[in-house]
Amino acid sequence: MRHRHLLRRAVSLNPNDARNWGALGLAEGQAGSAKEAIEHLHQALRISPRDPFRHMFHNNLAIAHFVAKQYAKAVECALVGVSEVPNYAFLHLQLAASYVGLGDIENAKTALNTTLRLAPELVKSRLSGESPLRDPDHRKRFLTFVRIAAGLEDPSAEGALR
Repeated sequence: MRHRHLLRRAVSLNPNDARNWGALGLAEGQAGSAKEAIEHLHQALRISPRDPFRHMFHNNLAIAHFVAKQYAKAVECALVGVSEVPNYAFLHLQLAASYVGLGDIENAKTALNTTLRLAPELVKSRLSGESPLRDPDHRKRFLTFVRIAAGLEDPSAEGALR
């Protein structure tokens, strides 16, 4: 909680810093405050539409939309990020989980295989339960969806979590 307080302070001190807005958006999304996260990340993109870290803003938007169970928007944001930085593994991992949310298991598997190629340790850590998501329900849903994409869990498991 204190971390978000400090980020809000940073934004209030310099409301024209896109990276502060982006960091606040990420923190809000990880804490489960998807609506606030989405607003803050869109503000970051408005302030700096050509920011070299746009792909990270889009990744964080995908996380926020995933938290909000807005899987189509999560996929859309992740694909924008991938179009800008194709080898950013976190975007492919977010795509995998979000595709599962849409029930598109084939694209989820493809996205997870790309993540495995780019960052096998990232996939290993997520499959072991590590996650930046703070809310236990969001963590469980993300882990289950990644496990489905990896073929470690039956796709029907996502229905109860969707």
